[in-house]
Amino acid sequence: MAGEGTQTRPTIQDRPPNDRLDSWKEIAAYLKREVRTVQRWEKSLGLPVRRLAHGKQGTVFAHKADLNAWWQESQSKLDVEENDDPRRASTLNVRRSVVALSTAALLVVLASVAYLRYFHPPANPTAHNRVILAVMPFQNMSNDPAQEYFSDGLTEETITDLGQLSPEHLGVIARTSTMAYKHTTKTVSQIGHELDVDYILEGSVRREGGEARVSAQLIRVSDQTHLWAENYERELHDLLQIENELGKAIARQVQINLTQQQETDFSKARIVNPEAYDLYLKGRFYWNQRTQAGFWMAIESFKQAIEKDPNYAPAYVGLADCYILLGPNDILPAKQVYPLAKTATLKALQLDDALAEAHASLGFVMLLYDWNPTQAEKEFRRAIELDPNYPTAHHWYAYDLAAMKRSDEAVAEIRRAVMLDPLSSIINADECQILFFARRTNEAIAQCQKTVGLDPEFNQVYWYLGLLYEQKGMFDQAFDAFLKAPLSGSDSPQGPIRTAYRVSGIKGYWRQRLAVLDQQAKVQYVSPYTFAVSYALMGEKDRALENLDRAL
Repeated sequence: MAGEGTQTRPTIQDRPPNDRLDSWKEIAAYLKREVRTVQRWEKSLGLPVRRLAHGKQGTVFAHKADLNAWWQESQSKLDVEENDDPRRASTLNVRRSVVALSTAALLVVLASVAYLRYFHPPANPTAHNRVILAVMPFQNMSNDPAQEYFSDGLTEETITDLGQLSPEHLGVIARTSTMAYKHTTKTVSQIGHELDVDYILEGSVRREGGEARVSAQLIRVSDQTHLWAENYERELHDLLQIENELGKAIARQVQINLTQQQETDFSKARIVNPEAYDLYLKGRFYWNQRTQAGFWMAIESFKQAIEKDPNYAPAYVGLADCYILLGPNDILPAKQVYPLAKTATLKALQLDDALAEAHASLGFVMLLYDWNPTQAEKEFRRAIELDPNYPTAHHWYAYDLAAMKRSDEAVAEIRRAVMLDPLSSIINADECQILFFARRTNEAIAQCQKTVGLDPEFNQVYWYLGLLYEQKGMFDQAFDAFLKAPLSGSDSPQGPIRTAYRVSGIKGYWRQRLAVLDQQAKVQYVSPYTFAVSYALMGEKDRALENLDRAL
């Protein structure tokens, strides 16, 4: 473009930091470069561009503050890159020729370009952008703390329904991230900026006897305008109808035109026993606690829901998700729980093949228990096709891609999950592990540090951080991280572990950790794989292989 090399670079002071740039064209205009130039910078210099995925296409966006910070940090690299780039040199030669033209000829060229752009504009660069919505936790107005599961469950179900409404046009932030704002004092503007959303749905629910009163209001983040509000009073068996009405109302307010098929699919009557639905909400409430006690209470609730309504497919998915997490959390051996999980997911799909959650859960079982990543990929892709806004499908699919050594795809997929659920500690931490698998060590450490900033009490991330530091030979930092990780922090006495490290270094730490595992294995299940890791890092290969054989 003429004049590209003479423009001044943007600064934080002369650009509002909160504005978002919603296409390559806007990003290029802000940096005063050509589109192909900034696209090249993303690959070669790490230009901080984010992506939204939908269907087979995707859109990009970036924050001006991020671009400003990147520009300042990359200035020397930019100078070298632009001076060395032969395409750049060619552009400069052309520019010198243009300057030699007469003023009249140059004006003719510019006028022609203006004419073409005005009367034949390029395709709308934001045509595929999605509206992003966050559903805040519904307030429990029942004056009964025991009803908290009901308001939380209604929040989660509303998120799920809205996420499937029109995925190509509407993105919905996942439950984990919005639940972080339960009882918050932050303003709509603050929440909107932190989650990077366009609209916020607030609501409350009061349950009394066999009836429920649900209030909801939609707020536009940009100017905090209350666009719409409504109250619904229904009997409990009509709650699903409320969710349908909410979805249609929001679609109208954010100007999403549903196709006839979407209207039909969303309006399909889902008949469920009210008691089964209530037990299902209770099960999800316990499952989301991610504790051993919570898993067992969730299993009991889902089983009771199935007894009340044997044809209610989501209850089978909930049951499967409990069994799935009992294995990796060293609560029960995989051979005891994964067959149960598979049976439950197949039953759910028999009842409703369009359940994205069921396909994702079946894919995870096929990956971790059947060891069939190719077949698992089909299930994950089907789940994402049915509900692109379901972060767990992207999260688990990332591990499937990593297992097939498709590292770059795995990183991209876990980052899609983070985009949909930006405050999820487990998804952010697992991005560290996916980057670790990809041998992108420095990126993985940076992601671990980001996750610690989100939730310093989430100890799983310290395990990844310790392994990364150890791999880089930073043993003191690795040891400090391991002290905060499971099995070596609050779960075990630190005195012997500190002494072992002081006397024998990092191998002394691993030896003492094995002693802790031996004690734990006497009172609870500990996977042989966990032992194998310690032996491997101590250099005892035969013992490591012995335990890997036991795990297999």
